[in-house]
Amino acid sequence: MYHFSTKSIQESKGPDDGLRVCIMRRIKPEFDFDLWLPNLSPSTELLQKYQEEGLSWEDFREQFLREIEDKDKYFDLLGHLIKFSNVTLLCWEETSELCHRKIVGEILEERSHTKVNFQ
Repeated sequence: MYHFSTKSIQESKGPDDGLRVCIMRRIKPEFDFDLWLPNLSPSTELLQKYQEEGLSWEDFREQFLREIEDKDKYFDLLGHLIKFSNVTLLCWEETSELCHRKIVGEILEERSHTKVNFQ
């Protein structure tokens, strides 16, 4: 049985990470991941509102959900990949509590009926 998990891209690669999927808009050459899906990241404008202009988490979440409501093909892809490998969603934040990877993970959890280990 394979599993979904999330973690910060700042953490080292773990033995159970499986396919490491970066869902950040901006990446650096030193980031260690296998697949990049920037379409599952918040827009630059939304991220700026949240990080720099004080947009609340609740408003960020609502706006981000609107941004990704037409991204079914990416969720379908990730749901398919979990059938063959562990999958770890990666983003910058140290914890998933106030990170968009938690939102993406919750959607995947619901769609794939697979428990997500949020880190």
